[in-house]
Amino acid sequence: MLRPLEAREPALLDPFLGSGGEALGVIGIASLLAWGLGYPGQPHILARFMAIRSADEMPARRAVSPWAG
Repeated sequence: MLRPLEAREPALLDPFLGSGGEALGVIGIASLLAWGLGYPGQPHILARFMAIRSADEMPARRAVSPWAG
């Protein structure tokens, strides 16, 4: 599925390269980490955690949402 894109421009598939193919700096990498680590703190994700009544419900919640456990 990604082979045509990779054949045309492999730099587009590397998250640590900018759109021009240059390496990201410290600010760019920090931004990627902040975005990725900040996602579980979103209200709609936290509501899934708060809806769990006990540890016994964790396997069922994991089946519904990978972020819930």
